[in-house]
Amino acid sequence: MANARHRNAHGQPLEAAAGNGLIDRRALLGRGMVFAGAMGAGMGPSSAAAGAEPLADDPWSMEVGDPMPLYQVPSKFETKVARTLSNPNHEPRNSHARTPHHLLEGTTTPNGLHFAINHAGVPTIDPEKHRLVIHGLVKRPLEFTLETLSRYPVISRVSFVECGGNSAPMFSPEPMQETVQALHGLASCAEWTGIMLSTLLEETGIDPSAKWFIAEGADSPRLSRSVPLKKALDDAMIALYQNGERIMPGNGYPMRLLLPGYEGNMNVKFLRRIKLVDQPAMSMYEARTRLFRHRPGRESNGLRRRRPKLGASGTSRTGPEQGLHPFPHAMALGRRRGHAAEPGVG
Repeated sequence: MANARHRNAHGQPLEAAAGNGLIDRRALLGRGMVFAGAMGAGMGPSSAAAGAEPLADDPWSMEVGDPMPLYQVPSKFETKVARTLSNPNHEPRNSHARTPHHLLEGTTTPNGLHFAINHAGVPTIDPEKHRLVIHGLVKRPLEFTLETLSRYPVISRVSFVECGGNSAPMFSPEPMQETVQALHGLASCAEWTGIMLSTLLEETGIDPSAKWFIAEGADSPRLSRSVPLKKALDDAMIALYQNGERIMPGNGYPMRLLLPGYEGNMNVKFLRRIKLVDQPAMSMYEARTRLFRHRPGRESNGLRRRRPKLGASGTSRTGPEQGLHPFPHAMALGRRRGHAAEPGVG
């Protein structure tokens, strides 16, 4: 006797196909038509049978919405998705703004949430008056405005920037019960668009004795760092745009140096000067506070150390669900560290 589950809707046995127990295709199609008919006649599951309440009209469905703004900002219900500030009262010291990785998804960090570190506040730079000068051991010193830079071919690349002090709390002798924002918030990823530095150096020409260049910012501390010239001829960029719009003020407006693979402090913001030299400058930021001090007699190349823990899920997420959870945005940064995007103060 045929098994009950191998009978058609009228109780008749179904013919096995190919002699191996497979059900005839026509029988299955017939059963599907019967089921569809039953659904159409109201015999199938319904919202009433499931006990579902009728969909109510909320107030926002009954009135005209707000006018369109000139510049769109996140919803007022997303106010918790924000950076944390180390110096909210603007005291005369460094200021840090950390990215909330645990509240983001994907790889790209929104411009308003990109981490930033500034040593004397955020300067208000008039882009019409700002200049970039390339001089020193060059054949033809040149001065560039934003308008003249716009005449050169531009490229875009996805790259993350990471402060040399990111993840420093992990060195605490005692485990720290902190969010991923507090531990790893000094790293962010963006698409940067600008002009290759090598293109501008082709215009100035390079003296054969040049081995390094000094990059200087236009903020009041005049932060400067020494960079090997070979990096300038490789993938260094004068970045003008961040995720499609002009660089944010705290991230270096109107232009910054982007050095994929080098620690954040070397990606000089508010860039105004590039000077080609034959040796490192040993400026304060590299002789007193950075790698040169810890490696006497040895040249630092500024390469970022890889931190696999940025892509780990071992930090407790705040909120109703306690315990260990993955943080997709931080994990995306970690995955990109050795692939399409590269690490590059913020």
